[in-house]
Amino acid sequence: MAPPSALEALAYPAAGMIHPRHPDFRNTPASASRPYGRFRPVDPAASPVVSVITPWFNVGAAFHETAESLFRQTLQQWEWLIVNDGSTDPQALGELETYRRSDDERIRVIDMAANSGPAAARNRGVAEARASLVFHLDADDLIEPTMIEKCYWFLLTHPDCPWVNGWSVAFGADRYLWRKGFDEGGRFLADNWVTGRAMIRAAAHERIGGYDEDIRGGYEDWAFWLKGAERGLWGVTLQEFFDWYRQRENHWSRWEDLAEPKRRESFRKALRARFGKLRAGSFPRARDEELGAESVPAPCANQLRPDAPSVVFVLPDSPPLAPDLEVFLGDVLRELSGEGIRAILVDPSRSSHAAMEALSTLTPQAYRLHAFLPEAHFLAYFSYLLDSRHPDVVVWLGKPPEKARRLGDGEACGCAQFILESDPSRNSSAPDGLGQLLLRAVSGGKARGDQGVLRPGIDADRWARENGIRRRVRKMIGWSPHTPVLLLPVMCAEASITALHELFLSGRACRFLFYGPEAARSAALPHLGDKGRSCSARFFTVESLDHVRDLLCVGDLLFVPVWSGADDPSPVLAAAMGLPVLAPAAGAPEWLPGKAFHALKPGESAGAMAASLVRSLAPLLDDPDRLRQPGRIARERVRQQFPAKPALDQFLARIRPPN
Repeated sequence: MAPPSALEALAYPAAGMIHPRHPDFRNTPASASRPYGRFRPVDPAASPVVSVITPWFNVGAAFHETAESLFRQTLQQWEWLIVNDGSTDPQALGELETYRRSDDERIRVIDMAANSGPAAARNRGVAEARASLVFHLDADDLIEPTMIEKCYWFLLTHPDCPWVNGWSVAFGADRYLWRKGFDEGGRFLADNWVTGRAMIRAAAHERIGGYDEDIRGGYEDWAFWLKGAERGLWGVTLQEFFDWYRQRENHWSRWEDLAEPKRRESFRKALRARFGKLRAGSFPRARDEELGAESVPAPCANQLRPDAPSVVFVLPDSPPLAPDLEVFLGDVLRELSGEGIRAILVDPSRSSHAAMEALSTLTPQAYRLHAFLPEAHFLAYFSYLLDSRHPDVVVWLGKPPEKARRLGDGEACGCAQFILESDPSRNSSAPDGLGQLLLRAVSGGKARGDQGVLRPGIDADRWARENGIRRRVRKMIGWSPHTPVLLLPVMCAEASITALHELFLSGRACRFLFYGPEAARSAALPHLGDKGRSCSARFFTVESLDHVRDLLCVGDLLFVPVWSGADDPSPVLAAAMGLPVLAPAAGAPEWLPGKAFHALKPGESAGAMAASLVRSLAPLLDDPDRLRQPGRIARERVRQQFPAKPALDQFLARIRPPN
């Protein structure tokens, strides 16, 4: 796989356990800090639906991490073929004995007579595989817990697709996020854009003729993909970060065809010449036509031992997730993880909830269904999930579709069900931007009907500002760490933007950072851009509270020209983070200190508003400590008046599975 450029290494899509904007490359799928640990099958002797194949040659202790990432897979109906490719190192062979003597009957060690290279080892593994799907896992790499399950379901519902993989995380000596895949198509003639971790149909492997065993110095997987393309076969890359590609010092030195630039280029030229016909014709497209719901084969049972309580959370069909639910759900997932309760997050929405980017880092079982499954199979997958995991509780975040709710009926799956949704009525005791939540029991072992009103608060410690984010973002956009930055939601009127321009002309060194949905970009910058070349302003797209939190770390003051309450939670979140909030006297809550900065009067001219705003802001911008003081006061008031713990305890007491 080719190394990325600096820009290609920046990735912002939703993902699995790694946060794509704030990646922690130490928190690997085998890390002890990951929640929950291993999954265990009810019947280890069940026929495998996937054969995992691992070439093994003098591998060190890193192999145990690879094994751990496999044992943590949510799909456990597999067999594991470890192909010992003529290893000679005594210490490595001692490590292998742990698996050769394992009492897990799913593990088989196959010994090659002599070292023949990874291509021959893979071919040997496929020849001895019992399943019709094979998954190639190198001996020092790792995979996310849901990778095998999602790839399996993708191929189950796309019968003409020969193979599937996902995006990659590079870790170790070099670290980056890689979001290239088989959608690069014809660019594979110039370079290899993927790793070897992929699920392949054994029939496709046979049709291609297997891996080229003459290639022993690296790139045998690249040749395999091109051999498939030559026969009209091409795969799909799912847009989630699934596999972790270990980077070592002098990474390419292990493969003779990759160790030196001249040899690498020579090999590439020979490979391009070999597959020259592909350039003459059209490169094949992936065959990813979906099966209709009535034609889907019966999936495997994948019965997992219920060795820990579990709760399923199902997000609404249509984004966005209400801000109060997003904040509250994050607190709930953290609490459940700390108690050892398995949380399963299911997002059935067509465009996916932006909140999934942050929420999916809190549980290894996060499923954006549209990312790997046709919509016609959602109900079948949900039924499989309930049968496989045996959850104790299902929580619908909003009203569930009637057909889906019947699948989760308490009599059918033996679990209690609740609906948790935002109550449209406002509660004056709750902080603005976070309305009350209503919890109802709809079936199962607990009483039906309303279970109470929850008044979510804010965990001020969880929402502390991070200086690292502030430094990174300011450096990225070329702003000094010392220049005051004013944040503005794009809902502000043009008069407010005019006022900010006047503030800039007053001689104060400051920057303006607008934020809102992408559709609002055009409403913000033109007003400032037309009024002065040196007026420095940027627009950032925000789609979830996770994005808002990043920007609140960057700014020094949040300007809210119109207090909107539940429509925008950023003022109360800013206060929880200690960020000063400049708001009009009219409508601002009592707990906000210094609220009478400026009152927006009906019909007030832009000029009058600008003059008044400059008078309010200028003293603050001239005195950094005075600027921070209202934020410190607001943070302490939020901590005292709106604690998160009471509502969280009330909710967990109702949905916590019995011991």
